[in-house]
Amino acid sequence: MAGKRISLKPRAKKKPPAVRRYKTGVEAAPVDDGFRWFKEYFRLDLDRKEVSRILRDYIKDNYKGEERTLLLSAPDYWYSGRGEVAASITWRQKGMDFPDNWDPERHVKHYIDQVRHAALTKIEKANDPDNKDVVVPTISPMERVKAKTSAFIGRIDEYLDTWEEREKFSLFNEMTKEGLSSFSAVEVLAYYKRIFVELRELVDKKTPELVEAYSHWSVPQRKKYFAFVSAMVSDADKYVLSKKAQRKPSKPRVKSADKQVKKLNFAKDSAEFKLTSIDPTKIVGAQRLYTFHVKERIVTEFVTNSGKGFEISGSTLKNFTTEKSRSIRLRKPEDTLVIFLRKTAAQIDKEWSQLTTKTTTPTGRINKDMILLRVIE
Repeated sequence: MAGKRISLKPRAKKKPPAVRRYKTGVEAAPVDDGFRWFKEYFRLDLDRKEVSRILRDYIKDNYKGEERTLLLSAPDYWYSGRGEVAASITWRQKGMDFPDNWDPERHVKHYIDQVRHAALTKIEKANDPDNKDVVVPTISPMERVKAKTSAFIGRIDEYLDTWEEREKFSLFNEMTKEGLSSFSAVEVLAYYKRIFVELRELVDKKTPELVEAYSHWSVPQRKKYFAFVSAMVSDADKYVLSKKAQRKPSKPRVKSADKQVKKLNFAKDSAEFKLTSIDPTKIVGAQRLYTFHVKERIVTEFVTNSGKGFEISGSTLKNFTTEKSRSIRLRKPEDTLVIFLRKTAAQIDKEWSQLTTKTTTPTGRINKDMILLRVIE
């Protein structure tokens, strides 16, 4: 009986299974589900040091000399805490398409403006006279104002990106807290007016190009977004008007005007209606005055035929003509007050005739609940 054939060839050893290498850092960011989730990964999961590296490298690659030195001198949190900006830069480097509601150029530009403003603020606060390494660039006051304006718009744009979560957002309050100058306020108003005009065309005219750009939103969403931006524009407009009201008269007033208004009792501002009274010295010598009683919601138009214009005694307006002066209660002051703040006397008269409440004759007394809206000289 033949024996079993024995092979002298050694058995090949089994190869251990390959170790699967898991991606980490930027490489682990999801790209198949679109920019939204890519951005969320950068914002929530990516290591802050990696975010900082991306933003600092971007500055090093795109700026030179003193400008680069300045931009890299801001506090560290300006580089580590802006994941959405780092995501925009990285997504663009990958050559990927952005969604229609995300403007990467705008977000990166506003971020750079914010970093510049933060760096300048840091330099201003530096109080070590022996630190000769600090580079203090020459910058005009207007450039500082522009940097502050851009930084503010950048911050507000972040709110705008999450507008559905901000039902109680008030741009007027944000501008007030920031203490924006008249120049900055006008810039902010112009910026959001451009967005408002585009959305109005989308909602009202349904321009095909815009409808395609906002196709990812339903029609109700577009209308709600339009209403949100409309409220922002209204707030910015009211802030601009309040800054104008606070201006001192360009023409020097005689001392008698200051003395006349010394005891005048009036409301300096109204948080409810977002109004600020004008400088009361503007009333003296003017030909037409508009006031608003914030509690009774009564707007009053005072008119004078006197060559000297109005005069004030205590808290009483003098020289107004009762035949031409009038008062009326506003049903919707939020919508109507802008007419008295912006329109001409003839336009106001036309709008007045459309109001349905009863017109009465004013007494001339001005009290602590009355806003001094406007004068026409």
